[in-house]
Amino acid sequence: MPKNKKKERKLLDNQINVDDVLLKEIVTVSQNGSGNFTTINDVVAATPNKFEASKGYFLIYIKA
Repeated sequence: MPKNKKKERKLLDNQINVDDVLLKEIVTVSQNGSGNFTTINDVVAATPNKFEASKGYFLIYIKA
């Protein structure tokens, strides 16, 4: 990864504080099969259509 891309990634990672957010489920998308899903389309299809934020959010991590 180019040096400037690492800085951008680090800044993005530091902005996310999941401790302050109610999460219902956390899933990971990874093409190599190490996550819960192998494609973004699969995880979007599995995400609930009617979602109440008061019950928690559905967090999707995508491995590059």
